[in-house]
Amino acid sequence: MVLLGASVHGQNQPNFTGTWTLVPDPKEPGGRGGPVGRGVEFTAVQDGKTLTVTTKLRPDSENTDAAQVYHLDGSASTDEYGFVSTVKWDGGKVVMTKTRAGQATPVSTETWSLISADRLIIQLTNYSLANPNKTAIYSKTR
Repeated sequence: MVLLGASVHGQNQPNFTGTWTLVPDPKEPGGRGGPVGRGVEFTAVQDGKTLTVTTKLRPDSENTDAAQVYHLDGSASTDEYGFVSTVKWDGGKVVMTKTRAGQATPVSTETWSLISADRLIIQLTNYSLANPNKTAIYSKTR
């Protein structure tokens, strides 16, 4: 029953596939706007079951972080650093909750939503004690 509901609901879910580049925020020091943990550029590949995100750490670098694979059915995935992530859909938004393995308290929650076909907003909560809430806008470049 739950799978049927998820399947029907899934027809209205946005697809985040593309290469996304941080839109500088002039209010932030240096105009960078804080990359919200996704770096200055990342590539997302979404199919019916997963969302794979590969982050480019610096704009002048070819080096990338390891790809993170998120399961869109809500099942947990573990990254190379031992963080466990789960994804849920909230209408047209995807919410990624990250915890440390064996702990229930979230380390961070990222909420992705499309402002338009080529603009993505990412809201991050519980990122750090010094700056618990952050928002960044990314532009689709490919």
